[in-house]
Amino acid sequence: MKLGFYGCGNMGEAILSAIRKNGAHKISDVIILGRDLGRMGKLEKTYHVRTTSNVSDLQECDIIILGVKPQSLKDIPVFESKKKIIVSCAKQLD
Repeated sequence: MKLGFYGCGNMGEAILSAIRKNGAHKISDVIILGRDLGRMGKLEKTYHVRTTSNVSDLQECDIIILGVKPQSLKDIPVFESKKKIIVSCAKQLD
């Protein structure tokens, strides 16, 4: 199963670190979408994952973790497959 991260801040990196540490998922099947090229480079080097800035690359993922700030949830694109599992780390703002 392919695992995608839509954004990978502190919470996303904590999940990624745990995945690598306990072997819960093959790192080669992880892709991270992000805007900050410096951050993406750090994640590639540290965790040996594939990164992208193209949202269509996440279409191949079976599970997508939304690692964005709550105010950015409105900008999340619609993913085409009904067979995807979407997990959000965002807390609803009051």
